[in-house]
Amino acid sequence: MTVVIRTPDPIEIATPNQGVVRMKWLTLNSQVMLEELQGEALAPRESMLRILREHLLAPTPSLQEFTAWPAPDVDALARGWAMHPIGLNQPLDEKEEVAAAFRSAVTANLAASQARWGELFRGQLEVMDRQQKRLMTAGMQGIAESIQRITAVERSWQHSLFDRFAELNRTMRVQESLFQRQALMAASEDHARFLTDMTSAIAANAKLASLADMLSPITEGLRAAAEHTARLDVLAGLEGPSRAAAAALSQGLSSLSETARAVFVDWERLAIPPVGAWLREAPGVEIFSASRAAAVVVGTVQDDPPAAVERLEIAALRVEPLLSRVNPQLIQLYQGAAGAIVRAGPDATRHMATSLRELLTHVLHTLAPDEALQNWSGRQPGDFVNGRPTRAARIRYILRRLLGTSYAQFVSEDVARTIDLMQLLHGDTHRLGHSLDTAGQRIVLRRVEGVIAILLEAEFGEG
Repeated sequence: MTVVIRTPDPIEIATPNQGVVRMKWLTLNSQVMLEELQGEALAPRESMLRILREHLLAPTPSLQEFTAWPAPDVDALARGWAMHPIGLNQPLDEKEEVAAAFRSAVTANLAASQARWGELFRGQLEVMDRQQKRLMTAGMQGIAESIQRITAVERSWQHSLFDRFAELNRTMRVQESLFQRQALMAASEDHARFLTDMTSAIAANAKLASLADMLSPITEGLRAAAEHTARLDVLAGLEGPSRAAAAALSQGLSSLSETARAVFVDWERLAIPPVGAWLREAPGVEIFSASRAAAVVVGTVQDDPPAAVERLEIAALRVEPLLSRVNPQLIQLYQGAAGAIVRAGPDATRHMATSLRELLTHVLHTLAPDEALQNWSGRQPGDFVNGRPTRAARIRYILRRLLGTSYAQFVSEDVARTIDLMQLLHGDTHRLGHSLDTAGQRIVLRRVEGVIAILLEAEFGEG
C-alpha cells in the first residue's frame, strides 16, 4: 500500500546559543532506535546526544560537532523534545540531572507505547470473541455457509491488523509517527466493532442474506476507512493548514459511523430492511466512501482496495438512469459536475463542488417538494422553519416507507456530511493549501453519487 501524508510542522525549540533549532517528530524508525539504545551499555549523556542528533532538522551538525555544543543548548533540546506531544511526550523530572531524566523519559515512552498496543490488540480480540459467541447463540438455521463466510471475514480482519503492524515493525519503511500508530489502532478497533454489529445483523436477520456476499468488499472498505480516519485524527491534532478541516471531517465521520451502526443494530433486532440492493449496502459502504473523500480533501492518499472501490462505481452507474426518471434537467447538473473534472481547469474543484451541492439540493427538493410535505400526515413539529421544510424533514419524507427505523437518521447524517464536504471545497480550498487533482475530484464525485443513489432508490419504491 502506498501511503502519502502531509508532514506536520517541525518541532521548534529555542536555545540560548544556537537560536531556534528545528527537530523531527518521533517516528517508527526512531522508536526502534530508542529500543536499541536502551539495550546498549551507554552513558545517559551519550545516549541522549545520539538520540537528539538523529532528530535534528536544522542545523544538522555531525555527532562530533553536536557533542561540542554548550550544555545549556543540548539540555534545552532534550527538555523541549522530550515534552513535545509528537516527541517523547514525557516531562523531564526537574530533580534529576537532564541526561538521567531524559533516559527515564525514553523508558516511560516505550512502556506507554507497549501498554497501548497491548490494550488495543486485546480490544480487537475481545470484539472477535464477542462476535463468535453471538453467532453461536443466535440459533441461525439454514445459513451455515453465511456463518462460515462471516467467520472467515472476521479472521481476515484480525490477521490483517497483526500483519500490518508486523510489517511496519519489520521493514520500517513507512515514516509514521507513534501518533499515527495509535490513531490507526483506535480507528481499527472502532471499525471492527462496526463489523461485529454488521455481521451479527446478517446472521440474525434472514432478510439480509444477500449482504453476506458483500462482506468481503465491505470489510476491505472498513479496513481502508480505518486508515483514512486515523490519518485525519493525526492531522486534526497537529499544526498545519489542514488541521481545522481534518478535525471537522473526523468528527463528522464519527457521527456517521454511529448512525450507520445503529441501522445494523435495528436489523439485528429483526427490523425490516429495505429492498433495494444499494440501500442495504450503503450503511457499510458509505463509511468507506466518506472517509476516502475526507482524506483526499485534506491531502492524504492511499491505494484503496479495488473491491471496495468497485461497490462505489456500481452505485454511481445507477445515478443517471434514476435522475432521468425524476427530472431530465437534473442530468445536466450531474453532467456539469462530472464535466468540471474532465476540463481540469484551475477552478475545477470549486466548480465541481458547487455543481454537486446544487444537484443534491435539487434532488432533495424534487423528491420532497414543499407542498407534499405540508400535506404529509407524517409531518412533525419543527419540520418547517420560516415556512420552509428542513432538510431532515425532506429526508424523512423520501424515506417514509422506512419510518420507525434508524435508517432515516443515517441517511440524514450521510447527506449532512456530504454537504459539509461540498461547503469546505467550495469556500475553503485556499485554506487547505492545495487543490484536488483529477483522481481526488473523482473520489469526491463518487461520494456524492452514493448519497444520491440512496435517495433515488428510496423514492422509486425500492426501499
